[in-house]
Amino acid sequence: MPRTMRVLARTMRAAARVKVLPPGALGAASLLHDGVNDKTDCGGDASLAFAGAFTLIGWVLVPRTPQNYGGMVGRGNGAGSAGYGCFYRTTTGMWDWWVGTYNTRYARFQIPPCKWCVVALQTDGANEIAHVDGVKTTGIVWTGTGDPGTNFRFGIEDAGAAYGAVRLANWWAYGRALSDAEVAAFRRNEAIDSTSVVSHWLMEEGAGASVADTIGPNTGTITGATWSSTITPYKARTMRAAARVMVP
Repeated sequence: MPRTMRVLARTMRAAARVKVLPPGALGAASLLHDGVNDKTDCGGDASLAFAGAFTLIGWVLVPRTPQNYGGMVGRGNGAGSAGYGCFYRTTTGMWDWWVGTYNTRYARFQIPPCKWCVVALQTDGANEIAHVDGVKTTGIVWTGTGDPGTNFRFGIEDAGAAYGAVRLANWWAYGRALSDAEVAAFRRNEAIDSTSVVSHWLMEEGAGASVADTIGPNTGTITGATWSSTITPYKARTMRAAARVMVP
């Protein structure tokens, strides 16, 4: 092929890839909790009071030195005896994911700081399980949560713990344990089976004092947390996919 035609072909291919950005792509793409007194309270609806297998999954960015007992997400009752939650402990340098009774049942794991990661917190009805960017940790047998009589929150894991400095985006709640393959697909920004979806907080409003639950009744009320313009890997991948739109 002559050089002129090769250049023309490259030009045509480039013109065909028009950046059609999804709504909100250039706005706020994550919700920042500063670890002082920020939280997003999603209420106490029974749909998030799981009594069997479930999964919480989404994108998170944590600081280099998280606060001791700083919470990411949870619905604990403040006594570690009902509900579930995830928080950081400086004594171990690890995050704990507990379901049912904290002192005897938890999965302990690390989250790389200062980078966006996919975190999946779940139980299969027998064990606590945590996935962080494909690394899986299995905890100790649990016996169920019941209704802890408190609210589901981001930025703090129960009424008796500390606030956590966490940046969050695109979180989902499922009333079942996602498979390892589904967790991996989520990280690749691929669609997964929507069976038993309970809630979805996209966290891209960019302004205002609430975070919409696009599926269920668990819209969150923001206290202190602020909208960030940081583009998450989730959003970046969505933007790249949208950019590959062929123009007739």
